[in-house]
Amino acid sequence: MKHTNSDIPILSTKVINDLRSIQVPGEPDIVNQLFDVFIKTSAQRVDHLSSLAHSLVEGEDLKPLSLEAHALRSSALMIGAFSLAEVCEQIERHPEIGLTSEFLLDEVADEVKTVVSEIQKVRQEISPTRH
Repeated sequence: MKHTNSDIPILSTKVINDLRSIQVPGEPDIVNQLFDVFIKTSAQRVDHLSSLAHSLVEGEDLKPLSLEAHALRSSALMIGAFSLAEVCEQIERHPEIGLTSEFLLDEVADEVKTVVSEIQKVRQEISPTRH
């Protein structure tokens, strides 16, 4: 599925297929493991990103905000969530924007929700009995 305002898929089928191609038979499913990690950590990262943006002030070291955006961006890239990664990259490269743009922080949170929803759809397609 693609975003309504973009040609970028929510999750890259190519990335998922590439991950599946390195799957070792008999080992735990690498894609599901990455999805699990993303689901478990992404909401915490969004909360931390928002908390940092609201607690830091101009003139302070913005590296913690940049690093948190980088961590979420890396997680997104690992599973092929390129649109989310793009939004995170904006904050990573220009953390001062994260301080002043509530819209950008909301966009990150919305993207994470969209990706998690898409993960559930992908899992349903792969294994209809998995919840």
